[in-house]
Amino acid sequence: CQDIQMFQHGFFPTSFNKLKTLFTFRVLNDFLLDNLACGTSAMNYYSKLQQMTSSMFPHLVP
Repeated sequence: CQDIQMFQHGFFPTSFNKLKTLFTFRVLNDFLLDNLACGTSAMNYYSKLQQMTSSMFPHLVP
């Protein structure tokens, strides 16, 4: 099954109904640490990921 293969490779889908985006367990663990230690919201963490992905044009990162 596709879901099991994703988990085996360390990916977690954002939706089980319509697979479009995946997170790695490493990113999820990092978010959990940020959230617990600093109170970082999901929206702020997402902005951080955008900035890390493209510091010049973070608004272009989906």
